[in-house]
Amino acid sequence: MRLRRDVPDSALSIENALKESPVSSVRWNNKIPPPSNLDRIPWNEHGFYLGERPVFASDPLWHAGAYYVQEASSMLIAHAIKAIKNDLPKNSIVLDLCAAPGGKSTLLDQELPAESVIIANEIIPKRAHILRENVLRWGSHRMRVTNNHPADLGRLEETFQFILVDAPCSGEGMFRKDEVARTEWTPDSGALCSARQTEILKDIWPALAPGGYLLYSTCTFDTQENLDSWKSLKAEVIELQIPDAWGVEKMGDNDRFGYQCYPDRVKGEGFFFTLLKKPGSLQEPETSAPSSEQKQILPWLSPEIQTTVYGDKLFGSLAMFDSRELRQVKPLNYLLRETPIAVKKGNDWKPETPLAWSKSLRISLPEVELTRDESLDYLHGQDIRKDFGTHGYVALTYRAVKLGFGKQVKGRINNLYAKSFRLRKSPNELKSLPLPW
Repeated sequence: MRLRRDVPDSALSIENALKESPVSSVRWNNKIPPPSNLDRIPWNEHGFYLGERPVFASDPLWHAGAYYVQEASSMLIAHAIKAIKNDLPKNSIVLDLCAAPGGKSTLLDQELPAESVIIANEIIPKRAHILRENVLRWGSHRMRVTNNHPADLGRLEETFQFILVDAPCSGEGMFRKDEVARTEWTPDSGALCSARQTEILKDIWPALAPGGYLLYSTCTFDTQENLDSWKSLKAEVIELQIPDAWGVEKMGDNDRFGYQCYPDRVKGEGFFFTLLKKPGSLQEPETSAPSSEQKQILPWLSPEIQTTVYGDKLFGSLAMFDSRELRQVKPLNYLLRETPIAVKKGNDWKPETPLAWSKSLRISLPEVELTRDESLDYLHGQDIRKDFGTHGYVALTYRAVKLGFGKQVKGRINNLYAKSFRLRKSPNELKSLPLPW
């Protein structure tokens, strides 16, 4: 009924679109060149449509973070970031406030200035741990994962130059993709969600630096959630140039507006976003010189990696990122600050799986290329019953993308893939399934 009130000319078309099958899409990482046989999403150079949705667990590249399965419409935030990217300081501190499961956080990594730091936060602990795993698989050295309430972050006044708030919402735009969203919806959902969104934005607004940008988004059609939740913020709304061919509709009036994706016009699900700017002028964040001390515990680590030992665990980062946010964002409850590199076993340091996924923490270990079947066995936790002619620690790869580590001994490679990341399905059920590339 509300759609028929808000968009009477197209309500029936939208309702019919919500009965169709959802669109499948992925956003490619830079660990391997993108496939040439897929249709590119017009508003995101890294995004591709899939003809049909495969069983992603059957693809070793998915496990290694070579791509992220993400809804196509939500990739539009890349277009908004491109519009203001040159205004952001190169060393910006960026916050993704409601980040789980990690799609938009990893998109920020592809779009933001190369020297910026990204704090991916999630308030719900279980979802925060899923976010951590997805960020680790993505492999960016400049991403941190935290588990904090928005009010805690709001006390970090004027810290962030860019904030993304992909707010919890009534989920109307996901009805054909998410049966839970459909069954949980009620006529009161919009008002309840809008009140929650208003509180979240009120909490976090003080943390945005003067002249900084806040990108607000939802996956609903509800104008109360999309246009009213942020009306009390003293912000300028940034107008974006969006090609008509994309099918995105501008919603609202001259003072308060945003951009809406309807599934009958956009090849994707329902999505809304608006870009807000805080009064003032953006300044470069204060930085201090990175530590010059290098602890080269392991000979196979690249020398530019800054390492830290905590008990029996070794962590690493690039030195240029090790001091900036640690001072300014100290009160945060970090789940991930540096990449796990190795764990000590007796007098030996055993390489940790997330190091294999890293795109920038370089290592010099022999690489062993596996077939798809061998890769799925390895991801399930099985040893590889072959002798590849090298002994000691090796990096195991599939299509030249690192999956994890093993230790070659006579006749086999002992499996060092972390138990918490292992494939739970039987590999034999997955080996014959088709892949889209």
